[in-house]
Amino acid sequence: WFKSEDSKSVLAFLDHLHPAVEMDPPLQMQFAKFFENQKNYNRALPMYHRLNLETLEPPLTQSAVLSSMGYCNYMLKNLDEALENYYQALNLDPNNINLLFQLAELLQANGDLQKARLVYQEIQALNQSDQSIRDASFYLRQLQKKPSKKPQDKQKG
Repeated sequence: WFKSEDSKSVLAFLDHLHPAVEMDPPLQMQFAKFFENQKNYNRALPMYHRLNLETLEPPLTQSAVLSSMGYCNYMLKNLDEALENYYQALNLDPNNINLLFQLAELLQANGDLQKARLVYQEIQALNQSDQSIRDASFYLRQLQKKPSKKPQDKQKG
C-alpha cells in the first residue's frame, strides 16, 4: 500500500477496522506519514494525535511526532497549534536543525520576523554543518531586507 501510494485502499482498510482495534505505534506512524506524504493533513493529524507520546519506543521519538504534527498544522493553517508543536519538539530536541528551519519558516509566515531572525542566528551558532550555516545565512540576509513589523491587533475604538 505505502509504496504503491494507493490511498483508496489504505482508506478502505482503515474505514473497515473495528474501533476497538489498536494499531501498534510504528504502524500507526507509517499510516500517518503516508497521509502526510499524500498531503492529506486532515487525515494524518488525528493519527499523530492518537499516538501515545509517553510510550513511544525507538526509533519513534516524541520530537519526531510533534514535529510532524507541527508540519500538518502549518499546512492546515493552524499556525498557533503548529508553533506549540514545534516548541514542544524543540524542548525535547533543541539541536534539531531541520526543526529549527521549520520553526523559522513558520515564524516568517506568522509575521514574526524578529523571532525568525533569532532562530536563523541560533542555527548558525549551532555550527552543525557548512550547508546549514550557508542556508541560515541566506535566509537571514533575505529577512534583513524585510521590515521587522509583526501584524498587531487593531484596537477597538
